[in-house]
Amino acid sequence: MQTASHPRLVHVAVFGRLNAGKSALINALVGHTVTEESPRPGTTGDAIQIPAQTPLLGRSVLIDTAGVPEDGRLSERWLGMLTRVLEETDVAVLVLDATHPGVSEAEYRLLATFAPREIPVVTVLNKIDLVKREEVERRLEASLYPAVGVSATSGAGVAELRLLLKEIRPDGGAETLVGDLVGEGDIVMMLVRNDAQAPKRQLNALHSELLREMLDAGCLPMVVRETELPLAMTAFTRAPALIIADTTSFDRMLRIVPPDIPLTSLSILAARQKGNLSEFISSMRAVARLRPGDRILIAEGCSHRPFFEETPNERVPVLLRTLVGGPLRIDRVRGEGFPDSLRGYQLVVHCGGCILNRKEMLRRQGIGRRDGVSVINYGLLSTYMNHSLPRALSPLRQNSALGPEIDELIEIAESGTLVRSSSKARALQGQ
Repeated sequence: MQTASHPRLVHVAVFGRLNAGKSALINALVGHTVTEESPRPGTTGDAIQIPAQTPLLGRSVLIDTAGVPEDGRLSERWLGMLTRVLEETDVAVLVLDATHPGVSEAEYRLLATFAPREIPVVTVLNKIDLVKREEVERRLEASLYPAVGVSATSGAGVAELRLLLKEIRPDGGAETLVGDLVGEGDIVMMLVRNDAQAPKRQLNALHSELLREMLDAGCLPMVVRETELPLAMTAFTRAPALIIADTTSFDRMLRIVPPDIPLTSLSILAARQKGNLSEFISSMRAVARLRPGDRILIAEGCSHRPFFEETPNERVPVLLRTLVGGPLRIDRVRGEGFPDSLRGYQLVVHCGGCILNRKEMLRRQGIGRRDGVSVINYGLLSTYMNHSLPRALSPLRQNSALGPEIDELIEIAESGTLVRSSSKARALQGQ
């Protein structure tokens, strides 16, 4: 079996003064509109994460941050936003307005925060079409960091900026969804939902990444809608090496896929890629201890509107209330709003984190570890409560993609398997 190496998702955070053209620059980098621009200064109130396929950078997350105040006064809210954003930033871009002379004190203070974190910096002089060429050249030559002049409106200099970002981005190792589970010539089937909420003419971020990994590994990928799975199963002359199902329909696929064919869920693969899978699995002990009235945090990495309606925000409360047989106190956070303290919670249920990088997911798990609060992945929770976690983890076990502790973790899953009956769930709480 051949293992392909896959570059990790690069996170590019874009900073700058109010109305310096940060949103316009992001749109120019991607090549089409992914974030709204406003003629009113300061209308981008907080950091917004934008997953995108960026030329030269590939799959990336561009972070549009709140503007640096003109008066240089950095509020506690702004500084809090900055701290959270820098936790997941691979490359920082400081956008300077060419029509404003020099660099402000606040922008110098911002640059000073990057060095201790060893974050590469690119300065971009935007709106070069509005000033003289000699002024542009003078300011670029005076920059202490790699710099490029652009016009986000006309596109001038954008190609050069893309190339610079590609060169300066840190490698940071590799992250993989299935690169170590399948190899050249393997048939791998990816199941996608075909309900009314599925996005038209596009796959979500994880599906796209998974398909690219399978192609890079030399696999024979097969993308099938869930309703066509029985028909697709008759088309093989040999069995698939792996079938990857959507978490919300994993229990249904379990009844169709023969037990001798490896089957797992996309969310579990994401949990392994983005964070510490062993910690996620161990968090099932906390799930079994839940009681009515406990406080739960549901966290989603996306700050944009999700593609699918059935997100953790909507499905998880139903699963957990069924488990405990009573009401729960449930809080929700999105994007970079993950709290710095988890004290007071009994459990955190996190999405797959398709637009988060591994550094950020591990940081979030670390907060839970520090505060004694378990963080579990949504896909693990769902398959656990549908009695299917051992089957979902089996492909990782067979390929030694989990450490030697997997036997103990599987035992935890099997001994603590929960049912959807509220009476049995309450009985479990009394054990």
